[in-house]
Amino acid sequence: LHKEYRRQRQMCIRDRATSDGRPSVRMVLLKDLSSDGFVFYSNENSKKGESINSNSNVALNFYWKTIHKQIRIEGLAKKIDTSN
Repeated sequence: LHKEYRRQRQMCIRDRATSDGRPSVRMVLLKDLSSDGFVFYSNENSKKGESINSNSNVALNFYWKTIHKQIRIEGLAKKIDTSN
C-alpha cells in the first residue's frame, strides 16, 4: 500500500440517503488500512452509527495530494473485533 495512505487521516463517508432522499455525509478519521479494507471508528449510537447499522452500504472519499486526485471507494461497512 502506498505510504501516503498512511499519512492521509481524514476522509468523508457517505453513509446513505435520508428517508426523504437527501444524502448524509460525515467526516471520519482513518485509523488503519490493510488488504482487508479501511478502518474507522464511530459511535454506534450516533446518527452516523445508526445510519450505517440500518444500511451498511457506504462510500468513502479522500484527496490524494501527490497525484492531485480525489479517491472514491464504495463498499460495505462491517464491525471489527475490538477485543484484541
